[in-house]
Amino acid sequence: MSVSLYKVAKFFMLPTGIWKLPISNNPHVQTAYSIYSVFVLLLYISYTLSMVIRFIELCYELEISQLYVFLTLTILILEINYKILIYLKNGIPQMFAVVINREEIVLKTKEKEILDVYLQQVRYYKFATFCQCFCSFSGITWFILVNLYTKYYVGVNEHFMYELWFPFDKEQHEKFVVFYNILLAYYGFLFNCASQTPLQTLMVFSTSQLRILQVSLRKCCDLEEQPNQDRIKMIKKLIKEHQFLIEFIKDLNAAIQNTIFLEFIVESVHGAGALLQIISVKSMIEIPYASMYLILLVINMSALAWSANEVIVQSTNIANAVYESNWMNQSKEIKQLLFFILERAQKPLSLRIGSFGPMNAEAALMTAKGSYTYAQFVITNRARKK
Repeated sequence: MSVSLYKVAKFFMLPTGIWKLPISNNPHVQTAYSIYSVFVLLLYISYTLSMVIRFIELCYELEISQLYVFLTLTILILEINYKILIYLKNGIPQMFAVVINREEIVLKTKEKEILDVYLQQVRYYKFATFCQCFCSFSGITWFILVNLYTKYYVGVNEHFMYELWFPFDKEQHEKFVVFYNILLAYYGFLFNCASQTPLQTLMVFSTSQLRILQVSLRKCCDLEEQPNQDRIKMIKKLIKEHQFLIEFIKDLNAAIQNTIFLEFIVESVHGAGALLQIISVKSMIEIPYASMYLILLVINMSALAWSANEVIVQSTNIANAVYESNWMNQSKEIKQLLFFILERAQKPLSLRIGSFGPMNAEAALMTAKGSYTYAQFVITNRARKK
């Protein structure tokens, strides 16, 4: 794959219909994709409604202790739907236009240090998204294999894969039900990746631009033969760049903070569920799926927290970059301009968990502790009942 901070996200956003930038100069192709986007979203919404209706039916058929797995799966699907709708409502796909434009500029630069900084961020982005997507794909594949094994080799036909409501007898149309479940499982994989990778793209892009700005600030006063007025123009340009990044990250935060809040709440529940699933597996074939699901949750939360924490760190490092420049030997006007940047950098930029606080490594640890505490509580209750 070429050097890019957005192509992995685009790869998953296209088949799920949420890529809103032009894909072709041909208007017929663009129209066809718009129709396809509506079809895919309607398909996934109908799947969600089918699952919710079936879950309501199960509430009357099963005991509360037996509903936990179905509840967890239903919440996961609803969460993905919510995130996709929030992305579309808040214009997340449209923010990729900035990423694409800035990437073209960076890749054409002759500044080796700037290019090296960007390539370093691309490597991290590829690693984080590969881990997320690989674990998601492995988890869903094992989920399908476990259910097929249980249905056709063990002979247990009850609760195959997703519990969905159909307007016909499922036993009479068994092959269609199996095919439909497998199709939706992989569409679920695509939608899950399409809800995770755009966040990584936009957060890592923000970090990369902050790092590039630091490089420019450290070098802004290095050329002693450069006329004073030219330096002033260049520093004013860097001030505008800093202001642009502040506004971009604030807009990103406003667009995703509620999504991040939901992510942290749901990840706590899913983390506890994954731990309980590993503890209570009934056969060896279930262990890989349960383990992969837990690893996926850990990777998602770790990547999210690390990338968000980097935004905080690199936004405050702007002040350090100003200090590391050759500011002492400059004119009074240049010193005032640099001091202005330094003052603005004192307030860290951050992505927040709703209105509760910044998203960082500490927040991820709190989520992990919450999952463990809840799982321990359930295990203790089960032991008392026995």
